[in-house]
Order: sequence, then C-alpha cells, then structure tokens
Amino acid sequence: MFQGHATVLEDAGQEGVDEHLEEVCWLMGTKYPGGQGETRDRSAGRVVFEPSPLITWDNLKLPKG
Repeated sequence: MFQGHATVLEDAGQEGVDEHLEEVCWLMGTKYPGGQGETRDRSAGRVVFEPSPLITWDNLKLPKG
C-alpha cells in the first residue's frame, strides 16, 4: 500500500527537473511492458509519486515457526 502525493508531469520542461526520471522510466520499462526498456508515450504525461510517510516491512524478521 502506498500513501503520499502524486503529481502529473505534463510536458518535457516539468520532466527535465527530475534528473533520475529517465533512468527510472527505463528500469520500469525493462521490468514491466516487455523487458526491453520501453517507455510510455511522452504525450500521455508521467507521474511523480512522493511517499509520505515512508514505511517498510521485512518479513524475514518475523519469528519462524
């Protein structure tokens, strides 16, 4: 589950502000659409998500048995 704030980046100027966006898009494209690093159509806009609060969970820390 994620909680936070999402912003739609509607043009290349807004996308250019995030120096890591291209790498993240490539990594997500590699994992999900077909494994080739494809990215979505830029005209559709991209979303930046800022989690708040950030909560993690490690199931390996649960007692065994």
